[in-house]
Amino acid sequence: MGKGGGKGHTPREAKDNLKSTQMMSVIDAIGEGPVEGPVKGLQSILVNKTPLTDTDGNPV
Repeated sequence: MGKGGGKGHTPREAKDNLKSTQMMSVIDAIGEGPVEGPVKGLQSILVNKTPLTDTDGNPV
């Protein structure tokens, strides 16, 4: 077994060195006159190539 005693270690906060990268693509269109919205509603919105809802409108 090791020796006991001595001074305890004083904890200190480590530097914030965590890095992350995020990417987002936005496609925008300009129209004139009334615009109804996406043709298929929330099914037209994709996250990682997956629609937000299925064909019945249920969340995926």
